[in-house]
This record gives sequence, structure tokens and C-alpha cells, in this order.
Amino acid sequence: MKCTIWGRISVSTSTTRCQWAPTHTNPSPPPPAPSPVLLHGMEHTPTHPVPLHAPTFIQPPSHCLSGPNHCTAQLRVVAPSRVVTAIVGQDVVLRCHLSPCKDAWSWDIRWIQHRSSGLVHHYQNGVDLEQMAEYKGRTELLRNGLSDGNLDLRITAVKSSDSGLYSCAVQDGDNYAEAVVDLEVSDPFSQIVHPWKVALAVVITLLVGSFAVIVFLYRKQAAQSRELSESFQPLPPPKSL
Repeated sequence: MKCTIWGRISVSTSTTRCQWAPTHTNPSPPPPAPSPVLLHGMEHTPTHPVPLHAPTFIQPPSHCLSGPNHCTAQLRVVAPSRVVTAIVGQDVVLRCHLSPCKDAWSWDIRWIQHRSSGLVHHYQNGVDLEQMAEYKGRTELLRNGLSDGNLDLRITAVKSSDSGLYSCAVQDGDNYAEAVVDLEVSDPFSQIVHPWKVALAVVITLLVGSFAVIVFLYRKQAAQSRELSESFQPLPPPKSL
């Protein structure tokens, strides 16, 4: 058998078959199968090979899977002033608002005192509900701002006992949020009693009491001395006949 080789084609004279002669004795291995890629929460296998530095896809939050129109910002209650100061007898407004802004007219709004966990004011769908006896007739939810998301509460004639933390909690279906405001009520007419002042008052009281006792005993002794001197006066001489 005679075989003549031209380039990459070998032709055998004994047969009419031509064979392709590979240029490399060890052919390179086939490319690896493309790996699945996660697209919007679903596994997808691309038809073309994925490059080594292909970008990775991050699954969006569960509340955004329905589409971009359903991905909304989380509801919050914001207190512009975390600390509010007032003087005894004044009216004070505790301010909070919704973020993002929403109409809260039909929402459940509660102002709660932390110290007692009692309801300072409870509003729901245009109606004021039960509240603590201590605040009856002294609170008002400013309704003219509800349509703009304002949740301001007015407390009239504040007392020293009104000082403390207050929570503004709102709820509408699955939406719930709250914020905390610190109310500090001061009484300018109240005097701070220092320990040294108390001690001085006790000492002065004891001294005054001791002086009074001494004066009383002295006067009593003087009175007894007068009585004794009068009892020992000489008798008058007898009259002659």
C-alpha cells in the first residue's frame, strides 16, 4: 500500500478514502458546559458560554419581586425634636410626622406614656377613643395636619408629672411605625432643697427650742424664789395693852 501526504490530506492508493490529518496529536478538551445563572429569582441556563468574569446577579428583596412598581420605601415616623421642654402651666405640642408623607386621617394613632404604658391619646378613623384619666380634657390631636401626615399632639396645662418619654405609634393594615419624644417639664418656682440647708434648719430649731426651755426654767425658778422669800417674812411685834 502506497500513501502520499499533501499538507493535511492523506490519500491512499489502495483505497479511494481520504482522511483529515489533525495538526495536533492531543486535541484540546471541549469547553465546559455553561453554568446556570440566577435571573430575578429563577434559574436560567444561557445558550452561549458564560465568560469567566461574567457579572453576578443579586436576587432583589422579596417585596420587589412583583415588579419595580411594587417596591416602595419603608414607612417611618419621624420626630423633628427628640426633646421638648416646657414650663408648668404652659401648653406644649409633641410633633411627629409620617415619612414618606401619607394621609393619616383613617389610621390608628396612639400617643403612649412610657412610664405607665397608658394611652395619653388614642385616635382612630376620625374618632377620639379612651385615654388615661390623668390626661382627659388636656390632650388634642391636631387633625388639620393629618392629611399631610402630621401626627402632632397638644397637651394643655402641663404638670411636673407629665415629664417623661412618649411614643407616637401609627398603624394602617400591615403598616406600623413609631417614634419617641422626651418631654421635660420644669417648675421655676420650685426650690431645690440641699442637704446642708436641711441640717442648718435642724440645728437652728434645736437651738431655739433649747433657749425656750432655759428661759422657762429660769422664770420658774425666779417665781419659786419669790414665794420662799415671802413665806419667811418676820411677824409684827405684839401690841401693848
